[in-house]
Formats: sequence, C-alpha cells, structure tokens
Amino acid sequence: MKMNLNKKIATLLVLGTVAAGSWSCKKMLDVPIENNLDYVNAYKTVSDADAAVLGIYGQFQQLQKLYIFQNELRADLLDVTANSTIELQELSNHSTAKTNPYIDPRPYYQLITNCNDVLKNFDKMKAEFKMSVDDYNKRYSDIGALRSWIYLQLGIQYGSIPYITDAVETVDDLKGLANYPRISFDVLLDRLIAFTESLPYKEVYAYPTGTAIVTTIDGNSTARLFITKPFLLGDLYLWKGNYFKAAENYAKCMKAEDNNGNDNFRFNFYKINNSGDAVYGNLSVYYTRSQDPSTLMNSPDGGWRGIFGLPTTLSAWNTEWFWALPDD
Repeated sequence: MKMNLNKKIATLLVLGTVAAGSWSCKKMLDVPIENNLDYVNAYKTVSDADAAVLGIYGQFQQLQKLYIFQNELRADLLDVTANSTIELQELSNHSTAKTNPYIDPRPYYQLITNCNDVLKNFDKMKAEFKMSVDDYNKRYSDIGALRSWIYLQLGIQYGSIPYITDAVETVDDLKGLANYPRISFDVLLDRLIAFTESLPYKEVYAYPTGTAIVTTIDGNSTARLFITKPFLLGDLYLWKGNYFKAAENYAKCMKAEDNNGNDNFRFNFYKINNSGDAVYGNLSVYYTRSQDPSTLMNSPDGGWRGIFGLPTTLSAWNTEWFWALPDD
C-alpha cells in the first residue's frame, strides 16, 4: 500500500524546501543575516565543497525517523503499543489521515532541493576551475547518488512523484514546477538508473584514504559515512526486476578493494557466515554450543544483535559494513 501525495502537500512542497536552505533563503529575501555565510562567498574552494557535502549528510540524518517508521512500522519489524500516538497507530494500520506527519514527503524534497543546489554549484566550480575534475567527480557523484537513494525511497512510499533535478534558488524558480508532472515508479527507476550509471565515479568507497573529507568526527571515521554506489545500483536494478545487473553490482561490494586500495576484501569480507568468527561471522545467528538455544550468542557486539548497535571500534566495522552513519 502506497501513501497518497495529495495536492495540498504538493503545493506546499517547494515552499518548504526553499525555507529549509540558509543560502536559498538569503538569496530569496535579500536580507543580510549576521553570522551567516553569504551565498556569493560560498563554493570558493574544495574545502567549501566538502563542507557542503557534510552539510547534506547532516541533513540526511534527519530523515531517520521517517525512513524507519514508514518502512518498518508499516511492515513487520516494528509494532505499536497502547501508549503509541494515534498517528503511529494509523501508520501501522495503513490508515493514515492526510494530516499525519509521518506521511509528509516534504522532508525528502527539502533535502533533494538542497542536493540540487549543491550539484549546480559543483558544476559551476568545475567550470570556473575552482575544483579539479577529480575532486569534482567524487563529490558530484556522492551527492548525486545520495539524491537517487532519496528518490528511490520516495518512489517506494508514494508511487508516482515529481522528479525534480533543477536547483530552486528564487521565487521565480517556483514557476517551473509545472514542468515536473508526476511520473510512475517504473519510469522513475529508469531515470534513476540512467542518472546513477552516468555518474563519473562509482567506486564502493566515495573517497579514498588521504582525501580531506575522510577524517574522524566524534571518534568515528567518515570513510563509511558516504553512500556506496554499487549497492545503490543493486537496489535500483532489483526494484526494476533486472536481477542480473543487481547481482553484478552487489558483487562489486563484496569483491572491492578496501579504503586503502588493498585487495583483501575478496570473498571473505562483506558476507555473513555461521562460524562465529570475531571478524567474519560476528553478525550471524550462532550458538556457543551447536544448536543449543540456551547458548544463543546475544550481545551488543556479537551475534545477531550486533547488527543493530555494532561499535565502530570492533573489527567487524571494517569487514561487515560499507555504508553507515554513526550516531550517539
């Protein structure tokens, strides 16, 4: 069951997105705001580009509540209780009212609008030689792939949706919305596959070690913060029903070099076995004594439960995960 994208929400869609971006807001209102970066002073260096990328991912984390509830609460992995709000109960029963905040598509489109703005400015930086082609390829591909993933989620949840790829910066730009009618999920998949395949950099890791954006934040490496493009393409092809291309892209994730260029990920990494090994099997369901239910491995860093709260200090973080956003 897909949720309806009613006309009222669609009308408010871009109005909400424009208000979301500080740079877009600054340009629209033309009012100087203290302590804010003026739009014309942004996107001068690669460091500015990196700040834009990290800013997009910071906003992306805010989608976690919608993403989890829309997928898991409407499926079988989460359930409501007597203490749940009426909105969550409606979502669980597939009977949401139009005013239910958990079916509002605007948070997705707010981020898409900001992605479009970043991509446009990356094009401008490359044209003005403010960023090398290599730096551009990695950063443009990263944000472009993330936008494709967001659109995939919109298509899964809402069915037919507007596919907007142009940047919206001023009030006059809003008039162009008439050029973006809704397209079916099947057509959306075709466009997402074509765009993602056209990206100039599609390696498993968005940025190699040594890139400034690969750093440590709050004790966590950013190496796996950025979307894994072969996995995204695998999902896109899987939804399209092209199982061969899906398997081909998933295999790239399992056979890729690690982030340091070492070819030691083949066959043993990024797959779950039943050995109970601390490196290769600690996310599997296993027992300390064979098939003895009383000895089920059940701890935050071992066994099936480790999938949900794996500390980034464990070896499995480097051998079982390829895209994850650490959170406190």
